[in-house]
This record gives sequence, structure tokens and C-alpha cells, in this order.
Amino acid sequence: MIVNQQVKVLFSIGTYKDEVICDVVPMEAGHLLLGKSWQYDRKIIYNGLTNEITLTHLGTKFMLHPQTPSQVAKDQLTRKDRRDEEEKLEKQKKKKDSKVMSSKAKGKEKKRKRFLQEDC
Repeated sequence: MIVNQQVKVLFSIGTYKDEVICDVVPMEAGHLLLGKSWQYDRKIIYNGLTNEITLTHLGTKFMLHPQTPSQVAKDQLTRKDRRDEEEKLEKQKKKKDSKVMSSKAKGKEKKRKRFLQEDC
């Protein structure tokens, strides 16, 4: 896969706010994947036992904690509800567009019939 686009993403985790340049690749993800370059640039300290990241950004020390299982479940439900709502709106738009196309097609058919009747 060739990466030919990048985007600057602003994000926040609690009170920690930052921006990162991300490669754009086709995928469905609900998470920001912060890689080795971000870790190196921010001089993070990773605690493998607690799965916490400690860093200092703009003179302020931050400790990033993993989500609890209940927070993960709540986040997944929120994303599912948002995705369902977007799908519902998309279906309504398609239905509306097909009605408009259908009425335009009926109008063209009526014009064609009138035109044929005038020729006879």
C-alpha cells in the first residue's frame, strides 16, 4: 500500500491536547494510533505493568491511563449509535433522491407521450 496523503490531527485526552501528523490509509478505526515517532518526539515513559504513558508537554506532566472495560463499552455503544444514525440519514437521503428521480422520470414520460400524441 502506498501512502500518498497526510493530515494534521488535533486531539485531546482529558486535559492533554496535542496534534500529530498522520498518514492517510483506507481503514475503519475509532482510535488514534500513536506510533514510535510520536513516542520518541514526546519522550514518553511507558509502564508496561499498568499500561500507562507518562509525558511532559508544554511544561505540564501528563499520565495517560487506559480506559476501563465499562468506558470501552460505553464508547463502543456511542459510536454504534452514531453510525446507526448516519446510516438512517443516508437511507432517508437515498429514498428522497429516488423519489425525486422517479417524479422526474414520470414528468419526462408524460412529455414524451404528449409529443408522440401531437405527431399523430
